[in-house]
Amino acid sequence: MMKIEVEKLDDKLSELFLIEDKYNTFYLNYYNSLFNLKDYWTTIKGINFLDNAEKEKKEFMKLLLSLREFEDIYVYLVNEYKKIGNNIEYNFDKRDDLINKIDDYSSKVNSLLYKYENLEFNNIDLNIKERLLNEKAYLKKCINSIKKFKNKNKNVMNYIEIIEKNVISKASKVNVDIVQEFNYSDFGGKIGSKSFDEKITDIEQMELIVNKISTLKKEEDLIFDDLKKCSYDIQLYYKSNDLFEISSQIINELKKMINNHDNTILLLYKEMSNVSDLEKKISNSFSQIGDDINILN
Repeated sequence: MMKIEVEKLDDKLSELFLIEDKYNTFYLNYYNSLFNLKDYWTTIKGINFLDNAEKEKKEFMKLLLSLREFEDIYVYLVNEYKKIGNNIEYNFDKRDDLINKIDDYSSKVNSLLYKYENLEFNNIDLNIKERLLNEKAYLKKCINSIKKFKNKNKNVMNYIEIIEKNVISKASKVNVDIVQEFNYSDFGGKIGSKSFDEKITDIEQMELIVNKISTLKKEEDLIFDDLKKCSYDIQLYYKSNDLFEISSQIINELKKMINNHDNTILLLYKEMSNVSDLEKKISNSFSQIGDDINILN
C-alpha cells in the first residue's frame, strides 16, 4: 500500500531546508575559526594539522552537497504528487483486480443498456415510455462515467509509476562519500604528548579560538539531532527504502564528522595544556636560577 501525505511531507521538507542552512552556517563558522589558528600556531605540527583540517573541510562540503541532492529528490516528489492530490493511497498489488472489477461493472451496465435499446416503445403508455427513456439515458451516462473513471485511474497509476521510477533513478545518482576519520596524533611531533619542542606564538589567542570552536561544536550536535529526527519523520509521510538508505548514509558520515571535531577539540586543549605546563616549568626554572643567584650573593 502506497501512502503519501503530500502537505505534511512538504512541511518536513521546509524543515529539512532550515537544517541544511544551519549546517552551512556551522560549516563556515567552524572552519573559518579553525583556520585562524594558523596565525598563532606556526609550527610544523600546526601546519600539518591544518592541512588535514583542509581535507576534512572538503569532505564536509561533499556531505552537504549530498544532503542537497537528497532534498532535491523530495522537492521533485512534492511538486509531482501535488498534481495528483494531498493524501494519496494506492495499492499497486491490487491494480489488476480494480481494473477487472471496473470492466465487470461496465459489462453489466452495457448488458442492461442493450436490453433498453431493444425495447419496443410503440404501444407503451407515454408515462412508462418517458420513464424508460430516462433510465436508458442514465445508463448511458453511467457508461461514460465508468470509462472516464477507468481512464483517469489508469493515467494516475501510470503517472505514479513514472514518478517512482524517476525517484529510484535520482536516488541511484546520489553519492555519499565515506568520511575519513582523521588521526591527529602525529604531525611532526606528538600532539598532546609530554614532549614539546615548538612554542605556540600566542597561547591566549589560541585558547579563545579553541573555546569558540568548542561552542560551535555544541551547535553541531543540536543540528545533527534535528536532522536525525526530521529524516525519521519524513519516512512517516513517504516510505522509500532507497531514500531511507541515502539518509542513513548521510547521517552515519555526519556522525563520523562529529567524532572528528570532538577529537580535534580534545587534542587542541591537550596541546595548549602542554604549552602551559612547559611555560610553568620554564618559569619555575628561571625562578630557581634567581633563587640560586640570591643564595650566592
